[in-house]
Amino acid sequence: MVFICPACSSYLVKITLSPPGSLGFEVDQCPNCGGVWFDHAEINAIPYDHAIALANDLPLGPVNTTLGLGLCPRCKVPLEILRGESVPPDSQILTCPECGGNWFSREELARFKYAQKTKIDYFKAWKIPLQSIYTILLPILVIVSLTVGIFATSLAVRQTQENRAKAKELISQPRVVSVSSSRVEIFFTTTQPVTSEVEYQTAGLPKKALPVSLSPQTVHSVTLDNLLLGREYSFSVTVWDREKITTVSPEYSFKTP
Repeated sequence: MVFICPACSSYLVKITLSPPGSLGFEVDQCPNCGGVWFDHAEINAIPYDHAIALANDLPLGPVNTTLGLGLCPRCKVPLEILRGESVPPDSQILTCPECGGNWFSREELARFKYAQKTKIDYFKAWKIPLQSIYTILLPILVIVSLTVGIFATSLAVRQTQENRAKAKELISQPRVVSVSSSRVEIFFTTTQPVTSEVEYQTAGLPKKALPVSLSPQTVHSVTLDNLLLGREYSFSVTVWDREKITTVSPEYSFKTP
């Protein structure tokens, strides 16, 4: 997908940022006016010194920004000025009402991260309760501890993707065999001995968990009984290795006769 700068209508280019505590992620930078597009809450993952270094590397201008349409590079809808406790009142940070991404000019990037750093230092010094972190960070879906730093939503997404990749390497795709109209057997193997369970559910009923292997095994099978006729069921496999590390498979499905 080609991203267009909302300020000057130039093409944005991708650059990779690797702040401490993060696996790294890409942002979209305008090589013409120096603005930067961050996906939802990614700005929270950039420490102050990294933001200043990034801002210093951006073009200085002057640039004609009257050509910009002010549209979200991703959703193509008009951007809005971001307001809230986490944003200095005189800031001109733009946000997308649909995807939650944020557009920073070169100057706004440095100013916002300085204001954020100052507020974090103040909260730490005065030991203000954790709930007040919402007055520091741009809106995110989870509370992040001040004591372990600020992590981006993108990091959680990447971790989920890594877990899925690990699950595919560790757990074979299950095979479902129909025993009767209300009973199926599920078989799967693992590349190392693990304990395991299956969670399954059909629409309108609560999810059920059923132990599969109570001791470490590489070949696993379980029978699901008392299933409803003509229903689609979804299920996933959860395994634990000898160090009690949990891995969850992708979700699979089957249908009873």
